[in-house]
Order: sequence, then C-alpha cells, then structure tokens
Amino acid sequence: MDHYYWNDYDCHGCCNYWGGRSADAHPDPDRLYVHILVAAVWISAIPLLGKYIILGISGLLIFSINTQLLTIAAFLTCMVIFVFPLVLLGTVIPSLAKYATDSMENTGKTAGMLGAYNTIESILGTFLPTFLTIPTVGTAVTFLIFSGILLLVSSIYFLNTGIKRITITAATVLFVVCSVFGNSDKFAFWETDLLYEGESVYNYLQVRDRDDSRILSTNVLFGVQSIMKKNSELTGMYYDYALAAPIMAQIPKVK
Repeated sequence: MDHYYWNDYDCHGCCNYWGGRSADAHPDPDRLYVHILVAAVWISAIPLLGKYIILGISGLLIFSINTQLLTIAAFLTCMVIFVFPLVLLGTVIPSLAKYATDSMENTGKTAGMLGAYNTIESILGTFLPTFLTIPTVGTAVTFLIFSGILLLVSSIYFLNTGIKRITITAATVLFVVCSVFGNSDKFAFWETDLLYEGESVYNYLQVRDRDDSRILSTNVLFGVQSIMKKNSELTGMYYDYALAAPIMAQIPKVK
C-alpha cells in the first residue's frame, strides 16, 4: 500500500514541478485554464474511448508476453488513459500560486490558502467518487460529472475574458458527444452472449451463460471469479473448496 501512495505523491510532485516552471515561463492565466479545458475534454472521453484503449493494449500484449498479462495490461492502460490529464491538473496549484502572489508580503497567506483549498479538493476527490457518485450513478457518469465541473470552471473564465469562445464551443460539443455516447453500463461490446453486465460497489461484473455452466467474472477480458455447474457437479477447480466451508463451520444443511 505504501508503494502505491509513494507513486501517487511522486507523480504529483513531478506535475507540480513542471507546473511551476510553466507558470514562470508563461505568466498568463490563459494557459492554465487551457490546461483545465483540455483535461476536461480528455476525462469526458474516457467512458467512450477507454474500452477501445483497454482492448487494444490487451490485444497487443497477448502476442508479446506470457505471464502477468492482467497486471501489465492494467498498468499500461492506466498510464495511457490517466497520466496526461493528471499532468495537466497537477499544474494548477503551482500556477495559481504564481498568479495569486502580487507581493512578498502576502506570500505565506497565499500559499496557506492554496494549500487549504488543495486539501479540501483532495478530500472531496477521494470520498465523493468512492462513497457517492460511483455507487449511485456508476463509473462512466462519475467521469462525466467531474469533467463537466472542469469544463464549467474553464468556460466561466474564458467567457468573462471574452477570448477562446470557439475553443469553448468546440470543447462543449465534444463533452456533449462523449456524454451521450459514453454514458453506458455496457463495456464489453465484443461480447454477444452475456447474461448480465454491470457494476457492483466494488467490481465490474460479467455473467456468462454456457450450456453446462454459469460463469461470473470480475475482469474485462480474462479471469473467472467463480463457476456454477447447472447439473450441480463439481468444477474440478479451486472454486469447489468453498463448498466445504459450511461443513467445516458445522452449519446444518438447509432442506
């Protein structure tokens, strides 16, 4: 767990460093809000295009590696999908620090205020998707909600300054397109025989119905969580060990 936290902070540190250099080299708030606008459009496209990226990367890895396919595919997919918008959004705090500081007298106040806002944002960004939006409306709509907030923030800025109205219009159109066509619980578009496909609070779920069995999977392309034989026979796999749990716990058989 500590390893993943270290990677997260390391990524934010690199983004903040780059954001600070960018703010010093280009002391213009327009550049910052362009970053936010691009990140908003990118995030809104994830529900629509992410499934194709996952399928493409996994398909390429099938022919190149033999072990740890799911781990490597998940890592590369996350890098391709999430690194770019994270880098853009990581520039926000150091850029705001540059633009909000007008003298050395209020540097501490400005840094403290931005740090407080960043902490509040981190808390909301952690708990709102985890406990509210994802369990309530699903992953795809969660992406669209937060990308819409970013789009709104950047649109308000550019509309007030009276510049880049064509860019705002184009970004809004792309957001609407992604919202219409990306707002779907269907992910495995290549599957034609799924009995059920959807999300639980914890996992993506697929249920396949075969002639002799019913298969539950929590992975998109590979992996089986459990198998139920329709004739009540054993599968011959490790799933069968779970059937011994009631006996070992001395739970009486239900008639």
